Amino acid sequence: MTLTEQERRDALVAGRFAGSRGLPVAEANPYVGDDPRSRALRLLWVRAYLRAAPHSGVVDYTA
Repeated sequence: MTLTEQERRDALVAGRFAGSRGLPVAEANPYVGDDPRSRALRLLWVRAYLRAAPHSGVVDYTA
């Protein structure tokens, strides 16, 4: 099983988008299958989500 660059890029972009907007992980993650491809894409998505999400305890005074 090999992921294409487009699949990897799509997972990273979707994860960054969801993380930066604080969307719930369970609702925003599009990779719910149990096959190896979905698991690999889910891992990429979650890593991008966590990197883009604001750190807990950080107060946004601009809102």
